[in-house]
Amino acid sequence: MKVTYKITSKNFENDIALIEEKLSKTKAGKRELSRTRLILEESFHRFKKGLGRGEDFEVSAAIRQRFDSVSVQLIVQGSEFNPLVKMEPDREDTDELDEDDYRCAILNAYVRQVGYTRKNDYNILTVSVHEAGSHTIRDTFVCMVAGIIVAVALKNLMPADRLASFQEGFIVPLRTIFLTLLQMMVAPVVFFSILSGMISMSDKNNLGKRGAKLIGISLSMIFCITILALLASFALFRGDMPAIRQLLQHELQEQSLADFSFMDMLVDIIPVDIVDPFTGSNMLQTLFIAIFFGVIRNHWPHGARVMVTVQLCNLFFMRVLSVIVMLVPGFVFISMINMTISTGADSFVALGQLVLGNAAGLVIVWIFAGIAVMLVVKISPVKYLKKLISYSIIPFSLSSSNAAIPFTLEFCTEKLGIDNKISTFSIPIGIQFNKAGACFFLSMASVMTIRAYQMPITPDLIAKLFFAVFVMSMAKPSVPAAGIVCLSSVFAAIGIAPEAVEIVLCITPILNMFNTATGASCNVTSTTLLAGTEGCINKSVYK
Repeated sequence: MKVTYKITSKNFENDIALIEEKLSKTKAGKRELSRTRLILEESFHRFKKGLGRGEDFEVSAAIRQRFDSVSVQLIVQGSEFNPLVKMEPDREDTDELDEDDYRCAILNAYVRQVGYTRKNDYNILTVSVHEAGSHTIRDTFVCMVAGIIVAVALKNLMPADRLASFQEGFIVPLRTIFLTLLQMMVAPVVFFSILSGMISMSDKNNLGKRGAKLIGISLSMIFCITILALLASFALFRGDMPAIRQLLQHELQEQSLADFSFMDMLVDIIPVDIVDPFTGSNMLQTLFIAIFFGVIRNHWPHGARVMVTVQLCNLFFMRVLSVIVMLVPGFVFISMINMTISTGADSFVALGQLVLGNAAGLVIVWIFAGIAVMLVVKISPVKYLKKLISYSIIPFSLSSSNAAIPFTLEFCTEKLGIDNKISTFSIPIGIQFNKAGACFFLSMASVMTIRAYQMPITPDLIAKLFFAVFVMSMAKPSVPAAGIVCLSSVFAAIGIAPEAVEIVLCITPILNMFNTATGASCNVTSTTLLAGTEGCINKSVYK
C-alpha cells in the first residue's frame, strides 16, 4: 500500500503534521513518530539547501505499508544529493553551514533508519518508521533464557562423552562462524569510524568556536570518566576469576602473559606495511593510521572530496555491521548453552559482577555530572540530578541514545532550561564523543579478563589500557553490539586474543541498557555545561 503527499516550504508545518497524523493510524508508536518527524524535518531542509532551491521547493512523501512494516520515502527530482553526507564547506556562509552540519549530524545519528538511493533523475530517501517483528532486545533475552534451559536439559539427559562431542561438533563451529564475521568487520569499522570522527571534529570552519568548546568539554569529561572507570574496575575485580578463566583456557591456552612495555607500544604503533593492520589484530596500528590520515586530510586543500568518500565508506561498513548484529540473538543462545555446560552457575556469578559494575558506572557518572554542573554552571547538584535521573529511564528502556534524541532535545529545553539552539546543536554531535557507558563497559570487561588471566598489573599495562579505552570509547559506532567490536580492539591492544569477547557477548543486552543511560547522561551534562558557559540556560527552572 502506498499513499503520496506533498511537503512544501510555504506550508511546511501543516504538511509534516498531516503525514504524522496519517502515520499515527499505523502500528508506529509515539517514540517512532517523534523520531520520524525529526528525520523528515531535517531531511527536507538538507534537500532544500543542497539542491539550491527557494521558497517554492516541494518534496513528494510516499507512505508505504507492507504487512506491519511502515516507511516514508522522500522523493526529490534534480541533481544527485545525499542528505546523509556533509556538503563541501562554504567559506562565505559559515553560519548557515553550521546549521546544515547540525542537521547532517542528526540524520547520521539515525543511520540505521535512513537509506539513500538515486533512481533515474530522482533522489530517494527512505525512512523506516516501524519494522515488523523488530524486537532484537526481547529476542535476545528470550534466547538467553532458552540457552540456559537447553543446556541444563542436555547436561541431565546426555552422557558426558556425547555432550562433549556435541559441544565440539556443533556449538564451537557455530560460535566460531559468528566471531569470525564479527572480527572481519573490526578493522574497517574502527578505521572509518575514527577517520570520520577526526574529519567531523577538526574542521573549525564547520564547527566554529561553540563546536570547538563542545569537543573540549566532551573530551575532558571522557578523559576523567575513563580514569574513574578504570579505578572502579580494579576496585571491583580484585582477585582471580576462576570461572571466567575456565571459559578462556580452551580458546587461549597459548596466550602469552608477558609484561607489556608502553615504550614498545609507541614504537610498534607505526606499521611496516600499511595493509598489515587490516589483516592482523594490531588495532593500535589501525588507530594510528586513522588518526594520521585524518590529520593529513584536514590540512589538505582538496580534503572535501576525501570527506565524502570517508563518510560513504563509514555508512556502508556500519550498515554491514548492523546486518551481522541481526545474528546476535542466535549467538547468545549458543553462547549460553556453551557457558552453562562448561562452568555451570559459577560463570553467571562472575558476569553478575560485570553487570553490577556497569550499573555502578551509571551512578558514578551521575555524581560526576552533579559536581561538574555545580562547579561550572552554579546549579544545585541535587535539583539537577533529580531531573537527570528521571530522564535516564528513557535511554535505559530504549537501549539506544539515537532513538532517544527527540526526547532528549525536549528534556533539555523544557526541564533543564537549555536554549533550543544549543541543544539542537550539541546533542546530535555530542553523541559521537560522550560515550561514558562505553568507557565503563570496556574498562570493566578488560579488567575482568586481565584478572582471569592473572596478568601482572604494571604501569605499562595500565597506560596501554587507558589509551585503548579512551580512544575506542569515542570510536564506538552507533549500532547495537558495536561495543563488542571495540572490546575486541582493546583486548588486542593489551595482548589478549580478540576472540575472548565471547565471554561477555551473551549479556550485552543487559549491559547496553545501563551503558546507553550512562552515555546519554554524559551527553546531556556536556550540553548543560556548554549552555552554562554560553549563558544560554534558564536557571529559573531549578527554583
